[in-house]
Amino acid sequence: MSFTYQNPVLTGFYPDPSVCRVGEWFYLVTSTFEYLPGIPIFRSKDLVHWQQIGHVLTRDDQAKLMGIRSSLGTHAATIRHHNGRFYVMTTNYPNGGNYYVYADDPAGEWSDPIYIDQGGIDPDMLFEDGKVYYTTNADGIVTSEIDIETGKILSPAKKVWQGTGGLHPEGSHMYKIDGKYYVVLAEGGTHYGHMVTIGRSDHPYGPYEACPHNPILTQRDNGFSKIQGTGHADLVSDADGNWYMVFLGFRISQKYFHHLGRETFLAPIEWKDGWPVIKGCKPGENKCPESAEININKYLFTNKEKTDRFEKRELNWTNLRRRHDERYLFGDGLTIMGTKEDMSALEPSALLTRQLDFSCTVKTEISMLAENTEAGISVYSNPSAHYDFFLKKEKDRLHAVLRKTVGDMCFIAGEAFFDHLPKLKITADKLQYRFFADDIELSSAETRFLSTEAGISAFTGVMFALYAVSETGDKAKFAYFCYEKNPD
Repeated sequence: MSFTYQNPVLTGFYPDPSVCRVGEWFYLVTSTFEYLPGIPIFRSKDLVHWQQIGHVLTRDDQAKLMGIRSSLGTHAATIRHHNGRFYVMTTNYPNGGNYYVYADDPAGEWSDPIYIDQGGIDPDMLFEDGKVYYTTNADGIVTSEIDIETGKILSPAKKVWQGTGGLHPEGSHMYKIDGKYYVVLAEGGTHYGHMVTIGRSDHPYGPYEACPHNPILTQRDNGFSKIQGTGHADLVSDADGNWYMVFLGFRISQKYFHHLGRETFLAPIEWKDGWPVIKGCKPGENKCPESAEININKYLFTNKEKTDRFEKRELNWTNLRRRHDERYLFGDGLTIMGTKEDMSALEPSALLTRQLDFSCTVKTEISMLAENTEAGISVYSNPSAHYDFFLKKEKDRLHAVLRKTVGDMCFIAGEAFFDHLPKLKITADKLQYRFFADDIELSSAETRFLSTEAGISAFTGVMFALYAVSETGDKAKFAYFCYEKNPD
């Protein structure tokens, strides 16, 4: 039974999607850069409704993110399944290069990294006829054969395709479909000129013939659309032989600004003359559908509670660069041990979760706050772009404060005083955030200053962070965190 869905299918900072199918289940991963746990993994039966089941990278020694700047670290990942085992390959830039990890249970712990001595980023694997072809981008798209047990390269890496002439050919995936080898590429850079191109060959090492109606997906000539930057695609088929493409894109909040990050989109495709075409389109028609009909049975998961009371650590929470589990206590609320590092530091005491919608409300209540400890919610893009909304107790006087950090400017934008711990609330729309302490509005802040176009975080998106700062290691306790989507 078919149904109509709306794009994106994963909202918020979920870029560089890769997908595979095992039986009736689809599994999808996205990139995470400086965040750990990293590479969230989802499952779905209909490619539209996704449930997160874990993370691929959960340990500091897997990810090795210490000291990296924003938008570096864990780059685009690929997920594949072969002989009962899941494989995820990715790049740690600049701390290690290309590697893969594996697991028999995708919701469990994954292996230590197995590094592969092949340059470039965006690695991919094709299991075919007893061989494993490993592809990256390094001055073009290069492929070698590897030993899947050790990662050892068995044949010299060979450049197989340069793409169609667009900037930065990357994000390659290789497939064998109906006797032909196909390579899908991202070209044009990962912003407004982004596009998906494809070539085919009779041999994995080429030569590759470019599709005559490349690019098969792009928004570069569709400047009036709210969806931009589409690219970095992966192809998958269902059990009935229907084909689909997942890819990244971003939704603009106002002209030439986007702040939620690059998100995961879906398009059904069909094959015409041996080339993929967005379903319902003619060859050469390549715009991203805002909505589409999908010929698959709808499969819904139980809705997640909008209020987290921190009985345990849920999968939506992540950290910056290292986990520091010793700083966080779950059960009867969330207790955070403050450190001297604030939200402008690389490893603050903070748990972060994605802003999923332009229009939303987040709320929390701090039930315990030590003297001279700062604790609250940060609307966070990177160390140079964040809005910190916090409480601080000084000489038995409680301050509710909004502090803005934008580039080299840091200043107090609003302040109020209380004789008790007020509840904190932030409302968001496309253009601004508004900050309330016990329904008293302190100030507002523009979304555009946290956007990709305004800052240094080219590849991530806005997060909401619960955090604490203390020179003496004192603690703050959060009773709950509530996220609500508002009508647009």
